[in-house]
Amino acid sequence: MINKNVSIGALLHIIVLTMFIQIGVYDYVNAYEFVSAVFGGGGEFQYDIITNLKLMIFVFFRNSATAALMLATGPFLSLLSIVSIAFNGYIIGGVVQYRLVTYEDPLIRILGYLVPHGIVELPVLFYVGGMSFDLGMTLLTDKESLKDKMASYFDAYLKRVLPLLLLAAFIEAFITPIVGSMV
Repeated sequence: MINKNVSIGALLHIIVLTMFIQIGVYDYVNAYEFVSAVFGGGGEFQYDIITNLKLMIFVFFRNSATAALMLATGPFLSLLSIVSIAFNGYIIGGVVQYRLVTYEDPLIRILGYLVPHGIVELPVLFYVGGMSFDLGMTLLTDKESLKDKMASYFDAYLKRVLPLLLLAAFIEAFITPIVGSMV
């Protein structure tokens, strides 16, 4: 399932994420204000089993819908996929920098809240981004195989991507808060 175009597409997504993390770091006040306006802010999040389950379901459906859209729009050369990764990089960079500057949170604590689920979630999204890019390239170079490739990638989405995104959502809701609070 991993071919040259998937690898190139995944690498492109990694580069875009890295660039937009840097932009978010530079523009951290605006990035953080955007996150606060959209998701709310100021209060401490209280963890309990029901809240964590709701968070897990929300995160899973948001990420699986994002991945599905990334894949579905692949024939348009991954434009939505790249925009999605860029936006997430901007938010990550902005929030991390805001927490470092405003609250003087130690970087290790911030990483404790990002790394546990990110270690599963990001490679999955890079993989989907790579598949999306490959679909776009296939449309340009070999239209006859596009339908078969789309079917193959849909199968990979169901059998690999969704289970890994469910795992990442579980980690984000149940493990990440513990790790983040310990460091």
